[in-house]
Amino acid sequence: MFAGGWGAFVASLNWMFSLGYNFALLYCNGFFTHACPSECLIVVSEIWSFVDLVVVFVLPCSIMIVLYLKVFAIAKRHANAIRAANGHGNPDGNKTDHVPKRSERKAAKVLGILVSVFLLCLVPYYVCSFMAESIQSQIFNDVLNYMSALLYLNSLFNPIIYALFYPWFQKSMKIILRCRICSSESSLMQVC
Repeated sequence: MFAGGWGAFVASLNWMFSLGYNFALLYCNGFFTHACPSECLIVVSEIWSFVDLVVVFVLPCSIMIVLYLKVFAIAKRHANAIRAANGHGNPDGNKTDHVPKRSERKAAKVLGILVSVFLLCLVPYYVCSFMAESIQSQIFNDVLNYMSALLYLNSLFNPIIYALFYPWFQKSMKIILRCRICSSESSLMQVC
């Protein structure tokens, strides 16, 4: 229960930070001070473009890569320990030797896919947004709008990637979507 409470607390902090950041971005760039007749384009200053690049792309990408490398290193260390234990306890240790290697490859594959999708969704947007000041045309504005949509689609892709590779994630999503997470015994449910 305590660990779940911390998870909810951290998730709440994450959502509050995101809400506060986006409100500040819009407010400081005059989004709330004027009404848009038909189409509202959000134009941000150079300073906010740089802040946005750092807060939304560089910082999360750096944290994600560092944490994923640490997770992968721990998984590799555990797999090596399992391999060593199987080699000592089992004279014919090569029978179970393929399992840790397969799990290492799967972890590396999923982490690589997650980081690649993150980069593929965000890099085009930031390249276009920095080019926007030098290229002024309707076609480029349309391209920038499409790149903005791709940026937001990254949030859709992550759960799909997890669902494709991890059965525990699929079970967890079923529990959440069926509102069984609200029951008092939800902390005792087995998802692995």
